[in-house]
Amino acid sequence: MKNMYLTFLLSFAILTISCGDKKIQRPTEPNMTNYSTSYSKYNILPCFGQIEGDYVIKTQDEFQALAEKMLENNVMGNCEISDLPTIDFTNYNLLGTHQCGSGCETHFDKSLFVEETNILHYSVKVREIGACEPWRCSMNWILVDRIPEKMEVRFN
Repeated sequence: MKNMYLTFLLSFAILTISCGDKKIQRPTEPNMTNYSTSYSKYNILPCFGQIEGDYVIKTQDEFQALAEKMLENNVMGNCEISDLPTIDFTNYNLLGTHQCGSGCETHFDKSLFVEETNILHYSVKVREIGACEPWRCSMNWILVDRIPEKMEVRFN
């Protein structure tokens, strides 16, 4: 019994010493950039129609052209281009991706992450809850920090 106790004590001491000063390190993503992946949800006035596709809007001219295209798909009554909100494109860009789903509830879960310092991924996962039939779509507009010129944007 005494030998078993000593063996246990010796094994415990060896384990304690061998594991003592080692720090557990979480794996890090290789080549991550310091580009901020925070964003703000952005709502363009509801009278603007929905248009299929993915959009990276970097200038006021692009935003104006998009608004004109959206007005062509207007299903909510009269809108004016003058209703278009102002965005500071020197500091921000606008991203949007048209997604649809059906269900009693439809949620659009947005995520933004950077891969290999030069690829920005914008993903929207559509969650459908219940067996209802309504078809819901969203442009999923988000306002992000200005995207560097060499950074590619991918939509998943």
